[in-house]
Amino acid sequence: MLETYENLYEEIFRKIKESKKIIIHRHERPDPDAYGSQGAMYQLIKTNFPEKEVITVGKDSPSLCFLFENNEVVEDDYKDALVIITDTANFPRIDGKLFTKNNFLIKIDHHPPLDNYGDINLVNTEVSSCSELIYNFYTYLNKKYDIKLNDEAAKLLYLGIVGDTGRFLFPNTSNETLRVASELIKYDFNMSELLDKMEIISENLMRFRAFIFEKYDVYQDGVAYLKITKE
Repeated sequence: MLETYENLYEEIFRKIKESKKIIIHRHERPDPDAYGSQGAMYQLIKTNFPEKEVITVGKDSPSLCFLFENNEVVEDDYKDALVIITDTANFPRIDGKLFTKNNFLIKIDHHPPLDNYGDINLVNTEVSSCSELIYNFYTYLNKKYDIKLNDEAAKLLYLGIVGDTGRFLFPNTSNETLRVASELIKYDFNMSELLDKMEIISENLMRFRAFIFEKYDVYQDGVAYLKITKE
């Protein structure tokens, strides 16, 4: 299995080196792992290949746009571009589809591979997150080609892992996940400030949560439920 991933790492790295322009997508309604994996891929490529044009695409999330903001693109921007899509299990969920059949697509994901829409499909369901998978991709490139990971990429990968593991409380947290996280926090970013920003919510959401806690009912067997009318 490891050999299979290494072959895919090599194929992806070769396409990145060959391409002058690279456009990176993520899924709609992005969560921290979508932001983290997409942004980290941008940082990884731009740090090691500063001459390349690298663009991130997708609708910004009000709660996560403090990390970075995406670019507006048109169809002409995709001419001769390599397209990388992170953390997106199926084609309909890709945020932004201005690319065409002429674009080479690379899928990098950790969800079950029900839709292998990429020309290259790097899918590993054994990792906690797409961010952890991208860190594995980086470590392979670092050992073989001395590819570097900057502080911003480390911050984004850490955020993606924290988001998809529920701060390391979910069952997808493995000893390898914790090892990767321990490596990432060696980089220069403010972990506490980053996690605090993840907890900021809008006033509307705060009021809706208060409504839930006030209005929910409980069945005799302990299951809580809430009826929300259209109004």
